[in-house]
Amino acid sequence: MTDQSQYKKGSVVEFDDNWKIRSHEARQNYYTSGRPTNQIMMSFKNQWKVYSSFIKNPQPGMKVLEPGSGRGSISCYFAAHGFDCYLLDTSAEILAVAKDIFKENNLPAHYVCEDALHMSFSDNYFDVIVHCGLLEHFEDYRQALIEQYRVLKPGGIIISNIVPGKWSVQKAFGFINLFLKFVHGLLTKLKLVNKAEKAPKKPLYRSDHGSEIYIEVLRSLGAAIEYQGGIFPVPSLSYSPAFPFTVMSPKIEKFLVWLWYLVLAIRKMIWPKRHPWMCSEKWGQHVLVVARKPINQKLL
Repeated sequence: MTDQSQYKKGSVVEFDDNWKIRSHEARQNYYTSGRPTNQIMMSFKNQWKVYSSFIKNPQPGMKVLEPGSGRGSISCYFAAHGFDCYLLDTSAEILAVAKDIFKENNLPAHYVCEDALHMSFSDNYFDVIVHCGLLEHFEDYRQALIEQYRVLKPGGIIISNIVPGKWSVQKAFGFINLFLKFVHGLLTKLKLVNKAEKAPKKPLYRSDHGSEIYIEVLRSLGAAIEYQGGIFPVPSLSYSPAFPFTVMSPKIEKFLVWLWYLVLAIRKMIWPKRHPWMCSEKWGQHVLVVARKPINQKLL
């Protein structure tokens, strides 16, 4: 697609509209320096712990880019640990939300409203490129990775968290979300909960590709693959789990956080050599690919 406003399957309009329609979800602050209080906060905290294990000799001021940042939840964790964070998104509205969230957390960042396929940064600029739920929305995922690799410094890493529409733990437990949706709808009709949103979430294109196609592109660019597998080994439960995810009541969320940490503790006993948030690609909600640019490689 040549039109930069159409660089994802269909259009970025659906993303922007979902952020606007579901303004409450868009403005959720999922960063915490303490114990998570909901499922999504728990996810980002564990993502950070996994991602940081791949960063060799982290130094204050290392530059991190999050293309397709949305509200920048994972970048909050990088910024809190001294990284110089750049949030890039096509939506000026969601970048304004991200700016408010970073201000709320007393964290610094740079905000760039640009197309992830045509970034204005110079070659070899960033130490880390990280994104969550980005590549599965691209038809032209190859160009997205080429552009990321271009702006990555030699020795730097790309951390790609992909959320494909494949079978996973999320689909295995999908019947629970269907039940929660039914119950919530019933309670809404009985006026026992707040009225449901006037506008439904718009469906988004999501490919079902596994890690192999992304690894093929990265290897063709000269990258060394450091991890290929699954991540996020527990389901996300909600009466409205589609993007952007709707958290449930604080009591339910706290119970689920307790339950999932219990599951992680059991997983740690079974697989002590890896972080319990990591899992097989088949089981994980998300697919994780970590690739490093060789230290002696300067040009594509």
